[in-house]
Amino acid sequence: MPEHDAGVMVVHPGVQHSRELARALQNGGLLKKLVTSTDDRLTRLLPRSMRQDPRRWTGLPGSKVCSVGCYEIAVRIGSALFGSDLTQRMHEWALDQFGRSAARRVRREVPRIVAAFEGGAERVFQAAHWCGALAVLEAPSLHPAWQPGAEAPQDERRGDDARKARELELADHLVVLSTVARDSYVAAGIPPERISIVPPGVWTDRIAERREPVQGPVRVLFVGNVKRAKGVDLLLAAFRTVGPGATLVIAGAIVEPHLLARLPGHVEVLGKIDAQGLRSQYARAGLLVLPSRADGFGMVVGEAMRSGLPVVVSSATGARDVVVPGRNGWIFPSGDASALAAVLEDAISDRMRLRDMGANAREDSAGLTWERYAERTVALYRALLAGARPPQVLE
Repeated sequence: MPEHDAGVMVVHPGVQHSRELARALQNGGLLKKLVTSTDDRLTRLLPRSMRQDPRRWTGLPGSKVCSVGCYEIAVRIGSALFGSDLTQRMHEWALDQFGRSAARRVRREVPRIVAAFEGGAERVFQAAHWCGALAVLEAPSLHPAWQPGAEAPQDERRGDDARKARELELADHLVVLSTVARDSYVAAGIPPERISIVPPGVWTDRIAERREPVQGPVRVLFVGNVKRAKGVDLLLAAFRTVGPGATLVIAGAIVEPHLLARLPGHVEVLGKIDAQGLRSQYARAGLLVLPSRADGFGMVVGEAMRSGLPVVVSSATGARDVVVPGRNGWIFPSGDASALAAVLEDAISDRMRLRDMGANAREDSAGLTWERYAERTVALYRALLAGARPPQVLE
């Protein structure tokens, strides 16, 4: 498609995989503009740990990026200086300011498609409809009705749910990461023909190239935010019945510290770790477990499998799409701590089987690349630009 036909504007105040989406569209000749918070020129203002995150690199020409830095600057200042209540209010204010600025950009540039991510799409979708553009909601999460209630004030949760409901009403098409996510939206009444599945890739800076032989108990690794939505309480309950043949290693930001109040003796809590530390943990682990109550995909599953680890996931984790029970991992019923305990006991009972399943996992996850994601994404947006019905599953 010629450059003058490029008509997709991508809007996201944070990171997720918005840069990967924008780069895919740029390489396919479809990108009009990426509207984001901080681009390659502004990341030097962020803490070193954030600057080094490859998800923050756009790799786009300056003319293709519009930076609205107020969102992340306000959130960072609020987190550093104020209490949680004031930080939340600053977050909401900054998100609203970003949405207003992005909406003005939409009206000024009149793209043919506006692709925005859930949680901050309402204003830009209103602007998209004003100028006759198609509104595409990139939805990495499950439908709100399928997500466990966050530990937040009830009026705040109602506000979030209402905002997401308005985004869905304004969206002409949805892009999700997994069949679990698609099913959650279909169950909520979204016609399946309005939903396309595009699985994500894996950021290679986190992948362990070699597996280290480990003596002693099998290291069972959890990677993710320590909170109920990720099933950490279920994992700890299950681990209390697992024998001494395993050690549970928890790596991730501690969002709900009360979950760690009473730990079994064979549990290590690492807190948040960087990419190098994560590679080291993948190399030393025997198994990854992600017991999420609701997860649109769970990218750590792909990282672990690409690192040669078999995985245990819940039935509500989108990455179950790449898990073949008995070959590269296990799937247990979401929310069932007893079933998770039984799976963990089975998994750690045979180290030789774990090694063989890890080799299968590395092989089976080879297609989880951002190059493959880009091919699917370009095919999807070309169909939308052409006015054709896009496929529900991008092959």
